[in-house]
Amino acid sequence: MLGAVIAGLLLAGPTVSHRELVVSDGARLVVTKVRPRSAVGTVVLFADVGFGRTLLRPLALALAERGRTVYAVDVRGQGSASSRGGLVEAATVDVPAVLRLAVSESGRPVDVVVHGWLGTLVLARLAGPDAPAVRRVVAANTPVLTELPNRATERFLRDQGRFTALLSSPDGAEVFSQLFAPEVRGGARVRAALGWAARDLGPQRSAELLAWMRAGDFPLGTSTVGAALKGFDRPTLQLLALGDGFAPPELASPLREVSSAPVVVRTFTRLFAAEDYGHASLLASPTAAKDVFPVIAAFLEAP
Repeated sequence: MLGAVIAGLLLAGPTVSHRELVVSDGARLVVTKVRPRSAVGTVVLFADVGFGRTLLRPLALALAERGRTVYAVDVRGQGSASSRGGLVEAATVDVPAVLRLAVSESGRPVDVVVHGWLGTLVLARLAGPDAPAVRRVVAANTPVLTELPNRATERFLRDQGRFTALLSSPDGAEVFSQLFAPEVRGGARVRAALGWAARDLGPQRSAELLAWMRAGDFPLGTSTVGAALKGFDRPTLQLLALGDGFAPPELASPLREVSSAPVVVRTFTRLFAAEDYGHASLLASPTAAKDVFPVIAAFLEAP
C-alpha cells in the first residue's frame, strides 16, 4: 500500500530534462525544462548576468507544481556549459531563440520571468512588431533607468565581476551582502547557496555592463535599450527588493513611466515579508517560497 502511494506521488511530480540549444551564430546554450504531469501554461525564466538556471531552480519547481511547463536557460556566459559571449548577442540571438523554442513547443504564447540587468535586455527585446509571442511578464529587480548604483558595484565590475573573490574573504562577503543578499537569519548559508549559483562575469560582460551604467543606455541592434523600452507593452508585475544594491528599486520602479505597459508593483521589505530581500535572494532565499513565489504564480494565473 505504502509503495503504491509513493509511486503515485512520484508519477504526479514534474519531470526535469536538460538540452543543449545551438543558436544561429553557433553559440551553445543550456536549457532546463520542467514539465508537470498536466500543464496549463508555459513560462520562461531568465536570471541576471552572473547567475543562471541554478538560481532559478526553486522558482521553476514551484511553478511546475502549479501546472506550468517551465524553461530555465543559461544564455551565453552563464553557467559552466553555455558558450562564452557578450550581452548584445545574449539579447539579440539567445533570448529570441529560447522564446521561439518555448512558443513552438507549447503552441501558444508564453509567460516570462526576468531578473536584473539581463531582464532589462529581455524587456527591450519584447518590444516591436517582430517580438516573440509573450503574454505576461514578471520583472524582478529589473532596471529601466540606468546609472551606476554605488561604488561597490563599480569596483565589482572593474574587477571583472569576480564572485569568487567576493566570497573568499570577510570584506568580500560584506560587499556581496550589500549588492546581492542583505544579512538575514542564516545569512552565511544563504550566501553560500547564492555563491554556488553565481559565476564570474569575466572581462567582456563586466566591461559592457559598466559602460552601460556609465552611459545611461546600451546599443541593441539598430536601436538602444532605452529607445526599445518605450515600445514595451506587455502586462507586467514588477517585484522590487528594497535591499537590492546591484539594481536598486529606484532604477527599476519607473517602468510605467517609460513604457506603455500596464504595470503592477510589489515591494518586498521586512515590514511586509520575512526579510529585506536583495538582488539574488528575492528569487533564491529560503523564505522566498512563502513571500515571493505565490505572488508570481497568482499574476501568471490571471486570465
